[in-house]
Amino acid sequence: MASAASSRCLFALILVLTSENTHPKCILSRNASYCDTFQDLYTESTNTLQKRVAISGTNLDEFKTVPVESASKIEDLSVTKAVNKIPDDAFRNFHNLKTLSLVANPIERIGARIFRDLRVKVLGVTQCGVKNIEGGAFSTLTQLEKLRLTGNNLTEIKKNVFNNLTVDTLVVSKNQVATIEKFAFAGLPNLGRLYLDNNYLTEFNVQDYVSDVGKLERLWLHGNNLTQITNYMLEGLLGLKVLNLGFNFISVIEPRSFGGTPNLNTLVLSNNVLKTVDGGVLPMGGLTQLGVLYLDHNRLMYLSSNFLFRLNGLKSMSLGGNPWRCPCLNLLLRWLNDNEVKLSCDKNYFSGNRPVCVDPSASKGCVYSYEDKLLKLFQDSSNHYPPAPFCLL
Repeated sequence: MASAASSRCLFALILVLTSENTHPKCILSRNASYCDTFQDLYTESTNTLQKRVAISGTNLDEFKTVPVESASKIEDLSVTKAVNKIPDDAFRNFHNLKTLSLVANPIERIGARIFRDLRVKVLGVTQCGVKNIEGGAFSTLTQLEKLRLTGNNLTEIKKNVFNNLTVDTLVVSKNQVATIEKFAFAGLPNLGRLYLDNNYLTEFNVQDYVSDVGKLERLWLHGNNLTQITNYMLEGLLGLKVLNLGFNFISVIEPRSFGGTPNLNTLVLSNNVLKTVDGGVLPMGGLTQLGVLYLDHNRLMYLSSNFLFRLNGLKSMSLGGNPWRCPCLNLLLRWLNDNEVKLSCDKNYFSGNRPVCVDPSASKGCVYSYEDKLLKLFQDSSNHYPPAPFCLL
């Protein structure tokens, strides 16, 4: 009977390891070891640990130095709700660690020696309540490629925090960042993706913070408190492909604001307060690489022809939630149809479920002027409907 039970466990590829008092410790699968407390790493046999170890529990312990016999076997370590303090050099025996993820562990401060000399390529400290990061905290991580600090309590980014890193991706999303010191990202020569969304930024001029702006390919600034796009905000972003400025309070786009982004492929301007968007904000030759444009949920009543004619590479567009003048919307829809541009995100509006345009006059032509009373009429009508679900093109 014992032999049959053993065969069933092997067939399922799951082995439950028990201590002397029969409480479960780690569960072993084909690819990973799953432990319910951090203490298991101190006592578990090295023969039962896989290269990937996940620790998840509710009994918070101090992260103590793990014996080298166990630590050196692990290449991927995930720790969720398991530790409440990480002392200096806590990871010194993890010689082969490639990925380290700390999730929902109450850690307010990241000291300068916590991650010293790790060889990780991916480091994540997520939802840990981090308020302070000491200068040089990541400076010895010479192989680091991706650094994620999502969902913490950072209020500012100082210029000595990210010095001399090799990362191509930096994520500081969903914090409380209102201030970034000049040249805070200057020591990141390989930076290609920068995520600063869902913070409290009121301005962001790339040249003030990033030294090699030409390498940036993706920049997320949505969910901040930006009010305008200036003509120097995006200077030098020659390699930028994706720019997300949605869910801000942008009402003004200055002329030639996108002159420094000739290779932009996706532009998100949805959920702002734009009333007009003129062709002058684009380069004279247009944005020929722009394939996806989000303009939904602004306050637009029309789009000028000189704006549309500079978007000759456009493939997809979102328009819903704007108080379009009906004749102007008809012109716009005709242009989109003639140029084979899809409206992928507007089914809730163009299927008759929500208002799409407003014009109480009998005018049959598009009037290129703005009327606040039409905006109010549209908003009052829209308030009778539930919010449209957010959609990605």
